[in-house]
Amino acid sequence: MQTVEWTDGKLEERLDRVDERFEQVDKRFDRIEERIVEVNSRITETARETDRRLKEVDRRVTETSEGTNQRLDRVEETMVELKHQMASLNTTFQRGNFSLIVAVIGVIAAVLAKGG
Repeated sequence: MQTVEWTDGKLEERLDRVDERFEQVDKRFDRIEERIVEVNSRITETARETDRRLKEVDRRVTETSEGTNQRLDRVEETMVELKHQMASLNTTFQRGNFSLIVAVIGVIAAVLAKGG
């Protein structure tokens, strides 16, 4: 079997170029790896910040909800009190109407009794 002989150092030159290309690829992979680490770091930082903000929003919602519930309780109490006052006013108004009717009937009866 005949072997191929490379003359004039062409094999070494080609192997050097292949080695250079591998080194370039290695450098690119290193840069990609550094970039991935950097992006991962940013994602982790952003996730922590987002978690902190969500906890703050949750706290605010809870506080607002409690405050709203307290205000609604006060409004409900005020409405119940207003309902009782309106019922009392209605009763007083009806009594006034009945008194007025009785007074008018009394005046009519007095006028008729005097012979009008």
